[in-house]
Amino acid sequence: MAVTAVEVVYRGIFQRLLSRAICRTIVLAARKEGKIGTAFGRYSDSPERNGIPAKYFAVVADDPLELQETLAQYEPKA
Repeated sequence: MAVTAVEVVYRGIFQRLLSRAICRTIVLAARKEGKIGTAFGRYSDSPERNGIPAKYFAVVADDPLELQETLAQYEPKA
């Protein structure tokens, strides 16, 4: 039983699309291996403002219970 969490830090609207694509690709690759995962973003200000730091996460686990335990944390540990 293992959980993998990836954190991508980005700034502004242009890097948002790239970070989202990176995290979604990680989750899709894990699903092809039979694992479960999710990708989501977190920011403290409007993500449309250029230069505002924000984070995107990808969390992959072997089973749904492990995934829920990890997502219950404020920030997954990478």
